[in-house]
Amino acid sequence: MEFGEVIKIINKLLLKKQPPYFNSSWIRKNSPGCYNFIQRNIKTCTNAIDWDKVTYALEWKLQRRWSPGHCRKNRKPYRDYSEVKLILRKNRKKLYVFVAPQDIEDRRARDIISISLVRLAQNGNLSAKKELMKLINFLKHSKQMRHRKIAPSSVSFVSFVNTDPDPRAS
Repeated sequence: MEFGEVIKIINKLLLKKQPPYFNSSWIRKNSPGCYNFIQRNIKTCTNAIDWDKVTYALEWKLQRRWSPGHCRKNRKPYRDYSEVKLILRKNRKKLYVFVAPQDIEDRRARDIISISLVRLAQNGNLSAKKELMKLINFLKHSKQMRHRKIAPSSVSFVSFVNTDPDPRAS
């Protein structure tokens, strides 16, 4: 069995049974084979089941029905940069998506990286929260630079951009 097949089976089940919401227990009850595949093969860097990857692959209308269930409310904060490094190392070739995403695939990669860091932060990892804030600042500043209008008064910005002499001028 492959990941694509598992997603198709879960999509069909959800469309057939039409539950108002579903979670990992629903999948385990209604499709134990799919659940076992997910449990064995779909893991995060920290070796937990990657339900974000599963739900992200489902049909859009079905994604909204995902309800992860009970979460521990009071998680003890901790700092473990090694967990953050695992995520960053795994996605190091795609980190440019926070500064200059080129297409929808880059935006999807940015979402996946962000969600991984958010999950770590939700579990109490303060290092993940700090790294996420840095990446969000990159994103914010890159959007500001793309949408900034060059006004006549911003000569310093224009001269910074045009530092190379025009080769046609000589």
